[in-house]
Amino acid sequence: GSGAAPTGEATTGDDLREGEMRTIDGEGTGGEAQLTNGQIETAFDGAMPRIRRCFLLAAGDEPVHGRLTFGMRIRGSGEVSAVNLSGPAAVTTGECGDCLRTAARGIRFPSFDGPEMVARFPITLE
Repeated sequence: GSGAAPTGEATTGDDLREGEMRTIDGEGTGGEAQLTNGQIETAFDGAMPRIRRCFLLAAGDEPVHGRLTFGMRIRGSGEVSAVNLSGPAAVTTGECGDCLRTAARGIRFPSFDGPEMVARFPITLE
């Protein structure tokens, strides 16, 4: 093996810019729609085979337990513009973390008539 797996929790990836002020276009035609939890879940379900394959790259020989949360910034086009991971360092860092962030960036959500939104999707690792 390549030594001990990282321990503890880690957040890796992009800054989702959650503190940023949203500009509402009071005169424009842009809507205020956002994705529903069901739409986010359906899109993630389609990506689960790719996401599961990433776990094969986790550091160390021990199974990883805990909660992994994907944070994503999603454009109105349904495209993911930023991704971060929060959870056990064995899966959020290194090759596994890179693979998971790439898989999440590849998810295509339904388009919506509204500003970019931030979504979180937790999964339990058992």
